Amino acid sequence: MKKFLLLGVFMAFGVLLFAQTQIYLLDFESSGGYSTSQTEQSDGQYDYFTRTDGTNIDVNFTDIQGSSFFAAQDLDADGMSSPAYLTINDININGYTSLELKIYLAEDDDGSDNDWDVSDFLHIDYDIDNSGTFSNGIWVENNGSTYNSAPFIDTNYDGTGEGTEITDAFAQFTKALSGTGSVLDIKITFGGLTSSEEDIAIDHIEIYGVAPLPIILTSFTANPRANQVSLSWETATEINNDYFTIERSTDGQRFEAIGTVAGAGNSTTTQKYAFFDKTPMRGTNYYRLAQTDYDGQSETFDVVSVDFKGTGTTTIRPTQVKDIMTLSLEPMETVGRVTIFNLVGQRVYDAVIDAGSSSMEIDAATFAHGQYFARVANGNFVETVRFIKQ
Repeated sequence: MKKFLLLGVFMAFGVLLFAQTQIYLLDFESSGGYSTSQTEQSDGQYDYFTRTDGTNIDVNFTDIQGSSFFAAQDLDADGMSSPAYLTINDININGYTSLELKIYLAEDDDGSDNDWDVSDFLHIDYDIDNSGTFSNGIWVENNGSTYNSAPFIDTNYDGTGEGTEITDAFAQFTKALSGTGSVLDIKITFGGLTSSEEDIAIDHIEIYGVAPLPIILTSFTANPRANQVSLSWETATEINNDYFTIERSTDGQRFEAIGTVAGAGNSTTTQKYAFFDKTPMRGTNYYRLAQTDYDGQSETFDVVSVDFKGTGTTTIRPTQVKDIMTLSLEPMETVGRVTIFNLVGQRVYDAVIDAGSSSMEIDAATFAHGQYFARVANGNFVETVRFIKQ
């Protein structure tokens, strides 16, 4: 799952747009995952209420999603009864928003047997958090004729199908679900369908939603403080947040972990965090946060950078030089350079400082007497110290 650093960047009309993810799928490829109000059965031809691959019922469907689906026809035959129900209970939707129901529907139609009567229907309804009240989802009805019409989507739930026709080719239909919560129940009612050729098939029931963000990071800043860098960040919400890892880089590409800070777990209030990098590198330092969930999943956020100059820890000993002097400095991750100028700006010495070096000796025996400036440079870091040649 991907995390986002929210720094006041909003989409149109101030709404943040995130992609939906699949929460649940029932594809009928194997048994289970649902319950029915009566025993599944088929007479091998026209009377059935069952999960099937089509070999034990007399139908001709196209665009089947996989190899199996669920179908019903002639529900008052062979001990069956109408209405019949298929239910799916306790789908976990905790934390998800913008829920959608998707389902494939088909009706066996050879071009002449459009035999849905006004009493035939399919109602797909839903209930959030076991409220006991089901809301309208996707309804299928005939066109209001007493007998023999094709089934259509009932867009306004008035008992008459006036929307898209259901054909013998499986097609997907979608319904946005109102509200959110912890669990979702789906109830599918097969009503009427008490004669041969009065049939319906369903497949590939899916629930989609916008996944909860493990954290909403509202700020992340880095500021130099004397010989260290102060890092601070805030979150608006946290879900299952175990800890943060602070990572640093000198080139913005290769990062290494320099510390961790415990997360708040679950929180819906502002949380403030701080970390101090006590050994920043001279020049530009790049920082980023990685957040790890309790389940071990981890993602990183956007990078921030800071130009660190420190308080001047480069020294020359002795300051009154006769011949050999020692240049002491903070270790550098990359190759640096030391250049020495006299008072009139003439360069009298130039040498490379090896990466990782904390000191180097310079032979100043041939320098003329007077005042000099040693300039140490590494990337964006530049520091100048003064010394006197006796």
